[in-house]
Amino acid sequence: MGMFNTIVSDITCPKTGQVGRDTEIQIKWQAQGARILDVYHMDDFMPDILPEYDNTWVRTDYICNVCSPKTTGRDGTPYIRTADQIWHMAFVEIRNGKVCRILSEPEFQALGISEFYDDVWPPPEETAGTSPG
Repeated sequence: MGMFNTIVSDITCPKTGQVGRDTEIQIKWQAQGARILDVYHMDDFMPDILPEYDNTWVRTDYICNVCSPKTTGRDGTPYIRTADQIWHMAFVEIRNGKVCRILSEPEFQALGISEFYDDVWPPPEETAGTSPG
């Protein structure tokens, strides 16, 4: 898998309409040397961003912490088992290396924007227990 960085944001679950707090989006949108487990938030600048991810919207995916079933660990902490992961699409707007907006798929579709860079593989399909790429 290699190293990655993370964008953390509140994202609305398209199934429930509830906001998932501190949702993690794992990214490899920067030069390999910049992938050091850094965490970015809205309005942060990402150094060494790769050109295909800059000055565009990026479609990506994330594990929904709202509608994914939780299991209670031995220490009482809830977590999402791999088999229970529910994945959704999100759209991240990057301008000059800055994280500008993060929208759920329905929010993005409402804008009527048709051009974006696709960072989802295999092609999107909401399924439980299937990790993309």
